[in-house]
Amino acid sequence: MDAGDGLFENYYLVKGKEPSSKLKAKTVLESTVKMGNYIYNVGQSDFAAGIEFLREMEETAGTHFISSNLVNAGTNELTFN
Repeated sequence: MDAGDGLFENYYLVKGKEPSSKLKAKTVLESTVKMGNYIYNVGQSDFAAGIEFLREMEETAGTHFISSNLVNAGTNELTFN
């Protein structure tokens, strides 16, 4: 299990470095998933590229994201569970 905030350096993407920041995040996540059954607790800076990017990464990397305090606006359902 990972405590989060490991995909991006900040909670925002630096202008002009978006592609390289996303590639780094993808590489970090894919590398840690190779270590075994992997669960990732989403942190603030992990949202730097947006929730769509996180959902794509969750699906393609074969990992499971969790968070006990993030809910979808309007539904109050957990964003990740």
